[in-house]
Amino acid sequence: MCFDCDEFNESKRDFLKGAATAIVGAALKTQTFGQQTAPKALDNPNVVHQPVTFKNGADTIKGYLARPKKEGRFRAVLISHGNPGISEDIRNTAAQMAELDYVGLAIDWNSRETGDSSRLEKPLEFYITDAFNKQNMRDTQAGIDYLKTQSFVIPKKAGIVGFCGGGYLALRLAGISKDIKAVVAFYAPPVNDALRTSATDPRPNLIAFADKIKVPIQCHFGTQDRVIPFADVTKFEQALRAQKAKAEVYTYEGAGHAFYDYTRPHLHNPAAAKLAYERMKAFLKKQLG
Repeated sequence: MCFDCDEFNESKRDFLKGAATAIVGAALKTQTFGQQTAPKALDNPNVVHQPVTFKNGADTIKGYLARPKKEGRFRAVLISHGNPGISEDIRNTAAQMAELDYVGLAIDWNSRETGDSSRLEKPLEFYITDAFNKQNMRDTQAGIDYLKTQSFVIPKKAGIVGFCGGGYLALRLAGISKDIKAVVAFYAPPVNDALRTSATDPRPNLIAFADKIKVPIQCHFGTQDRVIPFADVTKFEQALRAQKAKAEVYTYEGAGHAFYDYTRPHLHNPAAAKLAYERMKAFLKKQLG
């Protein structure tokens, strides 16, 4: 999937890949930010959140679910993470969805590990095959199907928010799932050439996949992201324009990779994250209601 920043050694950086997009019909927007802070959604007493499990065939998949404490039925938003394990920032994103009156469900793509899912038990090469990526998409679809059975979920018109490799997965899933109606992807590169482990098992580039993306999408990038060549973002924008896709992108001057992750202060850009959150909030409201 995506092994970013200082959580893994520098030799693994070339394996970072995911999804990206660009605004269609308008120029890229860039802004400069100072420092701001926001309370954690996980601390909101009006949000109920907990670990859950559900089935994908014979496999048990782990997840983290957050929903409004109040009574009612709410639309679902899936959360697709990059690094292994459902970390606090990913759980907080699920809780942010609950604050917005959605049911947020983070899917643990490392569920099949026998120990701690925040650690990798197999060689890195296993996790960057397209077969593994397709397994993750099936797990995420199983998560959608699980949510449809819950009494507090409106079983139609789901969204998905992805980070880094999770953003790549979200955009690919949106091209094949009839349930996904909106995608938000954070700092995820559109080109996966560096991740090809063999000529027969490539992870397709999103530039070539642009014609499959039929739902509205929104993406966020930092201008100082060392993972994502900005030229790749431009190429993806051009591909989306050619398809007349409903897409938007925002760039944040001075922000780097993982700028939304408040648990890593050396990467987090609070002001950029705050503005990205407001844009995501408006986008999901428009697309999902």
